[in-house]
Amino acid sequence: NNSAGFNVPGPDIYVNGTFKMSGNAVIGPTGMPGGDLYLTSGKTLLITGPLTGTAPLAKIRPQDTAAGTAILSGDAGLVSAHYNKFEIYGTADSGSPLFGKSINSGGLLQ
Repeated sequence: NNSAGFNVPGPDIYVNGTFKMSGNAVIGPTGMPGGDLYLTSGKTLLITGPLTGTAPLAKIRPQDTAAGTAILSGDAGLVSAHYNKFEIYGTADSGSPLFGKSINSGGLLQ
């Protein structure tokens, strides 16, 4: 249920199913991680094992923008160990509903 591309430049992924990450996985071309990961309502990025890549592994753009929205899921230890390897897309754009938001150690939008 995952598809790439929106007729926009860049290595983007649209998630309307289950998207799993572990190991050295990154969203983006080699040497340029931090591509966009679009999460539709109610979907999360499932961390299934330790993440060895360098932050940011992805810039996450959730459809739901309310504080407390689940962004990351999986084993609580894995989520708390790796939540800081992800960014929320739009945090630097004052016009974005995600301006100033981040992911907390529980994997929730804050």
